[in-house]
Amino acid sequence: MVQDGLSVIRDELGKIREAVKYIKCSPSRLYNFQVIVDEFEMRGQKKLVLDVSTRWNSTYLMLEVALMYRHVFDRFAMEDVGSKYPTTNLFFLEIWGVQELLQEGVTNGSSFMKRMAFKMKENFDKYWSSRNILMTIASILDPRIKLSLTDFVFSKTFCQIEEKEEHMTLVRSTMQDLYNSYIAKIDGSNKDVESDSTTFMRGTDPSCGNSSRSRIRFFSFLNKADNVHFQASKSELDMYLEDGLLKCDVTAHDSFDILIWWKDKELKYPILSHMARDILCIPITTVASESAFSIGGRIVDESRSSLSLKTVEELVCLGDWIKQYGDPMNLVPGTAEDEIA
Repeated sequence: MVQDGLSVIRDELGKIREAVKYIKCSPSRLYNFQVIVDEFEMRGQKKLVLDVSTRWNSTYLMLEVALMYRHVFDRFAMEDVGSKYPTTNLFFLEIWGVQELLQEGVTNGSSFMKRMAFKMKENFDKYWSSRNILMTIASILDPRIKLSLTDFVFSKTFCQIEEKEEHMTLVRSTMQDLYNSYIAKIDGSNKDVESDSTTFMRGTDPSCGNSSRSRIRFFSFLNKADNVHFQASKSELDMYLEDGLLKCDVTAHDSFDILIWWKDKELKYPILSHMARDILCIPITTVASESAFSIGGRIVDESRSSLSLKTVEELVCLGDWIKQYGDPMNLVPGTAEDEIA
């Protein structure tokens, strides 16, 4: 019963859990948090508690302490600089810069450097030829450059104009398809809201008067009217690309916060800003920076790779079953799913 209740606030619990984990995993952050606690004259109170998600009593303790320190969390959020990660719009130009350096080594380097650069470029081209197109789309979502960087890079990369235009068309069509998928996603959410509103209207207590019902009907009408207007006018993507580039001083380029810019444009580009938020936060790699300079963890020998082909097939099969039927540990004995598992 408690777990069913907690499932309603799953997102809020996740945010609180991550906030507590963020503070407790670093001695320096924990010290700074304690300093703020002392400033609020709350010394001697309970320590932060990180719950175990499968034990709801620990979740209660975590929430109890977090609620007590809610003002401390607010202050900590304002004073903590946090870690800074590059947004996805910066990747495309940097990766292309690596290609340019390698090409220069192959073309103009000494014989010794040419051999090194050729070997490195051979490996680089294997990935560049199948590059993640999201890097290109992310650069287009940078209002300072939009399509100009893609056009510039492709003109340097592809010798034939036809080849360049083919890749430009691919980028545009992929971005349009991605944008359309967000429209469909948001339209589906609006239908759910409208359905909920209808259900609410049918079940409204007459004592509430006509005010609530009228308000819901009006906003439902307004939502439909907005959708009709949206379909008849230019898309947000077209308007964004047709608008001029954002002028930014050279000195302000490094301090430009693209996430804040898109947040400020939520009213003008509600769908596109949602899409930009999701794309710009994608990390270029899941490997920790310190691990990127070591190949030790990626060397696979006989002792580190002991799964037989049969075992791999069984694991893949089990994974498919879990995706289709859920966790086998939660199956009810005697059901069809139980027999299949």
